[in-house]
Amino acid sequence: MYAEERQRTIVNLAMRFDRVAVTELAHRFGVTTETIRRDLDVLNRRGILRRVHGGAVPAENVRLVETAVAEREPAFSAQKARIGQAALAFLPSGDGSTVLIDSGTTTARFAAALGGGQKHTIVTSSVPIASQWAQLQNGPVHLLGGRVRWTMPYHLIALGAIVIGLDVMAANGPTLKMLGITQEHWPYFDSERQMAYSFVLNGLVFLGLMLAAERTASLDLRRGSKWLEVLAILHVISALFSNALQHRSDALVRYDVWVYLAFALCFATLAPWRSRWRMLVGGLMACGLGSYLLVDLELVARKPFIIGLGVAGLLGALGAFVYVRRGTHR
Repeated sequence: MYAEERQRTIVNLAMRFDRVAVTELAHRFGVTTETIRRDLDVLNRRGILRRVHGGAVPAENVRLVETAVAEREPAFSAQKARIGQAALAFLPSGDGSTVLIDSGTTTARFAAALGGGQKHTIVTSSVPIASQWAQLQNGPVHLLGGRVRWTMPYHLIALGAIVIGLDVMAANGPTLKMLGITQEHWPYFDSERQMAYSFVLNGLVFLGLMLAAERTASLDLRRGSKWLEVLAILHVISALFSNALQHRSDALVRYDVWVYLAFALCFATLAPWRSRWRMLVGGLMACGLGSYLLVDLELVARKPFIIGLGVAGLLGALGAFVYVRRGTHR
């Protein structure tokens, strides 16, 4: 039998029985164990099988990246609770036992079942289990040291793919054209405005994703929501600002500038909600650039506008001072 035929048979056996052993394969094919190991090494390099001690298993049965605890916790919760209750029978009766508990979602159910009133000394490598037992105050807790394991943030990868995909659509589509908003039906939306407002639409979508990510249980998604906030602000502000500059000789440029200022003021006024300092900084910078556009494009009288802007700034600073003072005296 040629090596390719033998390797194909090994793969079929592994798929059928979920594993193969070196000694059994050597006896089956009438070859040495070294020959079988070389075959398994070849199949391992091809990604078909995964070498384990004494044999191999199908690669599709092996999880190379461990899922997060938050994803494993809800799975088989009833079975885990029954396992935790059954494990109590192996403990000696009475107080004073020292129990070593490994990390995991099943052992966490055992730790919860263990805190039924008896006092034990707990030794564990799991921070959640140690915190849970410390709150019960049923005995001392010893937390072992170790390496913090990193898990692949699949949800962040998916979120990044959504962001890139929407931006590619906005740049090549653009998105407004796909939605039927064209210059034939809306004379205001020429090709440049279509692309600019497509990125604005993406920014608003990112704001919605940010609000959704903030409310998830995933720490990675909550951290990613901060980047979504920055991306949303940059998409809206930069797209509208560049659109106004591109149409500075257009008669409709005043609408571009006022739309830009409307979004800038929205960001600046909504920023105090949940203390969004990124939105505040972006909104204030956009207001400053919008003021430059108003003066540069001669959409307002220069001198009265500058005076009015200075008065508005002083009133805003005074209002902020009063607000802070009231907050400190409460």
